[in-house]
Amino acid sequence: MLYIFTPAYNREKCLRRLYSSLISQTSKEFIWLVINDGSTDNTENLVKSWQKENKIKIIYLYQRNQGKHIAYNTALKFMGEKGFHVCVDSDDRLSQGAVETFLEDISAISENNLYIGIVYPKNDNRNENTQKWISTAIETVRIQDIKLKYGLNIETCIVMKNAYVSSFRFPIFENEKFVSEEIMYIYTGKYGGFRPINKVVYYFEYLEDGLTKNIFQLWKKNPQGTLYFLEQRKQYIKENFNGFEKFRELCKVKLNINAFRLTQNDIKWTKGYSLIDYFLIPISLFVKYRRFD
Repeated sequence: MLYIFTPAYNREKCLRRLYSSLISQTSKEFIWLVINDGSTDNTENLVKSWQKENKIKIIYLYQRNQGKHIAYNTALKFMGEKGFHVCVDSDDRLSQGAVETFLEDISAISENNLYIGIVYPKNDNRNENTQKWISTAIETVRIQDIKLKYGLNIETCIVMKNAYVSSFRFPIFENEKFVSEEIMYIYTGKYGGFRPINKVVYYFEYLEDGLTKNIFQLWKKNPQGTLYFLEQRKQYIKENFNGFEKFRELCKVKLNINAFRLTQNDIKWTKGYSLIDYFLIPISLFVKYRRFD
């Protein structure tokens, strides 16, 4: 069973394009799970009208507006342990043969305990295949290592075995609506890796009010969730990296933590710091200015 999970918040116009790409799939062997995150537009009526068309199987769930990460919690609870899922954002679309590709690649890894899923590069709507990708010599990868270890700061399409994430839940922070999905990928790392495959399956579009385009402002508006995620990344680097690679990535995450704490006027941010940490303070001020001011 393959679930295509879509969190939706006031994305009525974008959902039409995604729906069009789903009903055009060469394989209809999937369930479209739409979680309405408290939309105030016509999302509910639109999705229910598509359910009546019965061109694909659609499950629609509503929650009050709490953010994408809580919509993900709702989806994980509903899907349970069986099958696989892929998150497709409401402003994106799939290539016509994407589901068929997913099912073929799932079949190839389903009996291999080395893999807990598959990862593909996302492609910009304006270009067919311009993304850099991991060497074909690499057969398994942790999602966060695509950026941290291989230096590819790109969007990825992730197909995941539900058995490994069914019990995972994103933390809830009062009055906050964003936590990075990286904490889920760090969680899955203890179970195995993902098979990297360079196929065109997913097209993304950066919207002016989209999550990716406004990431640093989202961090600023959600301080507890942001610090939680950055501390999780720091711990992951400490436990999984060595040598210069470890030093480099720890410096990067500490710069982000320091700069972010400065935006929050956190007067405790220098407690317990080493000489290297103090050396990073001037650079942290620059990072704060460039990213958060």
